[in-house]
Amino acid sequence: MKPVYALFLIVMTCAGVQAQQDILPVLLKMEQAMESGSYRKMLKLTDGAYREEQLENMLQGNLQQFIDELISGYSQPDQTGAYLSVKLSDINKVSLCSVTDKSPGKEVVFRMQLSDGRIVWTVMLFVEDPETRKWGAVGAYG
Repeated sequence: MKPVYALFLIVMTCAGVQAQQDILPVLLKMEQAMESGSYRKMLKLTDGAYREEQLENMLQGNLQQFIDELISGYSQPDQTGAYLSVKLSDINKVSLCSVTDKSPGKEVVFRMQLSDGRIVWTVMLFVEDPETRKWGAVGAYG
């Protein structure tokens, strides 16, 4: 019974890894874009519908605010009630920590080392456009 259980775990683990392979190139580009400090590179990695709603409609084209809010991710308030606020220019190093399935896409956790020495984690949602089959980052709405 134990060999069958072990085989089942191996198959399930490999299936999970394979399911993440299609998004991995996009996530590596996201790491590089964050480390480079390029707002334009970051913009290319966002979901089109989200970009239109937030950048064009809500923020009236303020690219810096759009990207800074995106990389701050879905954060919870700390003990003081403040939310994580990160500027792209403050990021020194980025590492991909985890990718999990979360409807309607994939929840991605990045570890960021900031210029002031702090280490923070950010959570982003990536969705796949059904027409283009391209992955794009989505942040909070509003």
